[in-house]
Amino acid sequence: MTTLALIMMKPADWEKNRQVFLQKLLLTAHIRSAITPNDRTKITSKAIKPFATYKTALIFFGLVNAFFVYMLKSRIDSNSSTPYNQQLGQFLRANDAFIMDTCTKILKHFEQDLLPSQTYENLFQAFDFSQFNEQWIQELLNTLP
Repeated sequence: MTTLALIMMKPADWEKNRQVFLQKLLLTAHIRSAITPNDRTKITSKAIKPFATYKTALIFFGLVNAFFVYMLKSRIDSNSSTPYNQQLGQFLRANDAFIMDTCTKILKHFEQDLLPSQTYENLFQAFDFSQFNEQWIQELLNTLP
């Protein structure tokens, strides 16, 4: 679903809804780590797990977010009457050099900001979600049944 957002959502819509995507990815990572092998319907704990449990989901979110921030946000007109899929197609066909340069920036962001992160705060800062922390994650986990 998160990957599909790249081709289905305008950058402005991503900006409005990206927190929901992050929440779903974190909940998915937690549930996968907190179910018992014999009973996949029961979550063993709502307590926050070690950072490594969520790091892959957080980095994936950061990569998708980087595509919106670095590549699409400045090039797709959210107020245009042209459907987003047509705008995206035209952008991809007509901007080879920009896409190559931006992919280099995204890779640099991935290697320097996302991969080396060892704390939630570092990653949240890289996403421009500096108001979030471990307490926010625990509150999110407490919403699980």
